[in-house]
Amino acid sequence: YEICRVPGPVARPELPARLLDEALIARCRTMLGLAAGRKVIGLNTGGGGRWQCKKWTVGGFVELIRRLRKQAPEAALLLYGGPEEETFNAAIMKECAGQVADLGCRNSVGDFVSLVSLADVFFTMDSLGFHIAVALGKRTVVLVGPTSPWELDVYGRGEVLTADEACAACYRSRCEQKPTCMEKLNPTVVETAVLRQYREVE
Repeated sequence: YEICRVPGPVARPELPARLLDEALIARCRTMLGLAAGRKVIGLNTGGGGRWQCKKWTVGGFVELIRRLRKQAPEAALLLYGGPEEETFNAAIMKECAGQVADLGCRNSVGDFVSLVSLADVFFTMDSLGFHIAVALGKRTVVLVGPTSPWELDVYGRGEVLTADEACAACYRSRCEQKPTCMEKLNPTVVETAVLRQYREVE
């Protein structure tokens, strides 16, 4: 906005409702037992292939799922990912079978948008999933490592979490630091943020 000298505030991106596949959404609600009024927390593991260290850890997701199941037992937990997360998500499901529903990793972009619309709160890395959730007006918690947290906005409906390292926004595809900035973000911090947004769901 500043570069183009467009007056603020910056408008939230939006996805029109006509892009949602209502038949797919209805089928998923029935299949997953998402009764009207039941809150949904989406957990997106995707970070894309370019920056592998964008992704959080399998252990982090497993611990988060267990914590959320205890703290918000009434919520439905849904697991999202892209084609590059099939092995990653399978490892999570091996540890958390029965605690979270796997929506698969081979959805088209259009179907993925519709599936994200199921969530009331969406936890994700800086990824396509983040931008879709924000554009759908979802309460969004985004975990940021090698990319720039200062360029992300949740427009008052979420939180941006970062390890606040000196090397932040390095944009490296691989990281030699041990532990990495993403590994330093523990499940307790994420759980607190997700539950805070969960309690704000209307």
